[in-house]
Amino acid sequence: MNRPPIDPETGRRPLEIREPHNLHVQNLKKKMKINPHATVVPFLVMVDPSQCDNITYFDVANLEKYQYFVIGGSHSAELRRQLVKEHPTTYFFKYAECKIYVGLTIEEAKLLAWDHNNDNDYRQKMSSIERIRFFHYEYLDALRQYGQKLYPALRRCCLN
Repeated sequence: MNRPPIDPETGRRPLEIREPHNLHVQNLKKKMKINPHATVVPFLVMVDPSQCDNITYFDVANLEKYQYFVIGGSHSAELRRQLVKEHPTTYFFKYAECKIYVGLTIEEAKLLAWDHNNDNDYRQKMSSIERIRFFHYEYLDALRQYGQKLYPALRRCCLN
């Protein structure tokens, strides 16, 4: 499992809603060392679309052959990476429950990530700046995708 790739055009990771915070990773790490079962929320992962972009072609028998992008649980995934390096023989740190998604659009992946972040007991709340930045980037992406057609649609949504 890896973080989603960086879009060379924007320099951002379009499948992430924010960058992981090291302080939050370290706090989770302390909790997990005391209680390895502290993080019970499954990771949300997406199969690399270049390997499989439709659930019809997803082969459960080959789960380990796919590349997965973490779209929900990036803090926990990072702490597990660190714990596996520190404790390579501890079985529990090597594995996590995941919900696997195939063929998601970027928008669908972001919505799932947003919901995952809001539902998780050990979540790192998003600051106002992170929320503004997220919606600003969403606006820029939509503007790039829809151009001038975006404004009438936005106006209709805001007025209704």
